[in-house]
Amino acid sequence: EVVDSERLTELPLNGRSPLQLASTVAGATVVSVPVDLSGGGRGGAYINVNGSVKESMDQQLDGIRFAGAYSNSGLDYPNPDALAEFKLITNPLSAEYGMWSGAVFTAVVRSGTNSIHGQAFEFLRNTSLNAKNYFASTNTPYHQNQFGVNIGGPILRNRLFWFGSYQGLRISQQSIISSVPLTADERQGLITSSTPVKDPQTGLPFSTNATGQYVIPSGRIDPVAQYLLTNFIPVAPAGGGTVFTTSASTNNSDQGVGKIDYNITKSDQLNGMYFYERVVPLNAFPTGPYAGYGSYTASGPQSDLAIAETHTFSPRLINEARFGYSSQQETRSEVNGTSPAKMGINGWDYDYWYQNHPATPMVSPSVSVAGRFGMGDVGINNWIEGGANWQVSDFVTLVKGRHNMETGVDLYRRQHHLDVDVAQTGDFGFDGTVSGNPTADFLLGALGSALRIQYVFNPGYESWSRMFFFQDDWKVNRNLTVNLGLRYELH
Repeated sequence: EVVDSERLTELPLNGRSPLQLASTVAGATVVSVPVDLSGGGRGGAYINVNGSVKESMDQQLDGIRFAGAYSNSGLDYPNPDALAEFKLITNPLSAEYGMWSGAVFTAVVRSGTNSIHGQAFEFLRNTSLNAKNYFASTNTPYHQNQFGVNIGGPILRNRLFWFGSYQGLRISQQSIISSVPLTADERQGLITSSTPVKDPQTGLPFSTNATGQYVIPSGRIDPVAQYLLTNFIPVAPAGGGTVFTTSASTNNSDQGVGKIDYNITKSDQLNGMYFYERVVPLNAFPTGPYAGYGSYTASGPQSDLAIAETHTFSPRLINEARFGYSSQQETRSEVNGTSPAKMGINGWDYDYWYQNHPATPMVSPSVSVAGRFGMGDVGINNWIEGGANWQVSDFVTLVKGRHNMETGVDLYRRQHHLDVDVAQTGDFGFDGTVSGNPTADFLLGALGSALRIQYVFNPGYESWSRMFFFQDDWKVNRNLTVNLGLRYELH
């Protein structure tokens, strides 16, 4: 089904992604279409079509394939007002399309005309306009502004045209996180427990005081636990219990697209399109509920270039050559990180990432106490992932008698890279398996689990795909058309 730009702008879209409109086509189910790539390529759009797996849809913009490097997720498209049309092609596909078995989603950017046309827009959501959650006592603060402008016109009348579009997105909302920090007594080694708290050295329960609390001697409290208690973990309110912390999360993105159309002669048309987007998300609690234990800066640029030249040899013979490039990257870098050595963890080899990225701040180790709190992000605050795709293709169309024939070649170069600091500085868990109580395990430094991952090399891949096809749509008579196609792909 083809949807034109007028219908695009008429339908309400929360986030204004054209991929959301795929759900209007029979057989298509939108699994996830975020407002932008704040979660990187892995957090892109996924759509099931006629039962196909969600990663098996081909995404194209102005005839050039572009997708997330890791799992073929859908990248961001220009805003709907910048598109002339989009098309969702479902199986059976003609031989022109391949690579993925599910469906093809393709969109075309608007072109300029002999008259200057433009528009400005803003879409607003905020706390006052949103309905309150049924179970909430108040409405959670939320502010979303999506604004932009589109304009196009002539450079040389009837020959050279231009079009440009910009869209900005600003989201600010309140995030909440809970934890159960240690009480003043627990910080002194006094544990209230209905089950015995055992001393790992003897296997016998610790002694109790007059109030029945198990007593861990001060000299037995682990220095790493003491460092975290002194510097990051707050004292629980009187009587203990859950502490709720709120903070603002933001998500800002800017995108722009430009297109040039040039009628070189009556037989030659050349057009070029460039699209760029940059996403800057900020998670309020990237490393847990306690301020100061690491944070991060993040950025997610996306670039797409498409150039096409169409030559008309005759009304029955047309050749179209295309060249395209697309790239997407997600970068996160920790700030205010705390090294294992600073915490008192010695003899822990965690230098791989930092040998290759000497200017990168240290990632704070992850520490979790079952039922109480978790600190750290398992190292994914230092993360560089993305890829670049190159495509060259040529298509020849010939109409002869009752036959509409098309043949072509499609060369596709795909790259993916990942450099990440997952668990190099450590992921430590305390679950009560040693003493019988998770809090006591934490104070004693009695680990229930410890994880470290060291990468020998940066995971990723590079691949060439070479594809050739021939398609013949044969109109046998007024009531019968036979579609014949042959496609060869080597991945």
